[in-house]
Amino acid sequence: MNTSADFGPLRAFHCAAAPGCVPSGSGSPSSRRLDPSAQGTLTRTLSAEGFRIDGTGQSVVLTWKGVHSAVETPEFLLIFLNKVSAYYVPKRLISTPHELQAVRDLLQANLGERAQLAPHHCSR
Repeated sequence: MNTSADFGPLRAFHCAAAPGCVPSGSGSPSSRRLDPSAQGTLTRTLSAEGFRIDGTGQSVVLTWKGVHSAVETPEFLLIFLNKVSAYYVPKRLISTPHELQAVRDLLQANLGERAQLAPHHCSR
């Protein structure tokens, strides 16, 4: 996992826009070719201030008050802007179970009941 010194070792996750990094059904190959934001590296940062995503041609910053909810799936952490639109963080980019738990704790602390997360499992 790549990290960002500005946000600490567990908070920034980098993902090149490539097969396996984009959830299935998230756009056709032609739409990824035509959309500059779907090319290059996307950096997703979770911090005490909120959620940030930076990439080619885009930068989005959401304070925790601006986040509708967060949902953990087997493969992703989904950060919802509203009931239907979400940004995703592939969980495979989080290198250790303890780092994943720290991310869960951050989401729970800032979103409370708006965070639907897996139970605590740091033993694996």
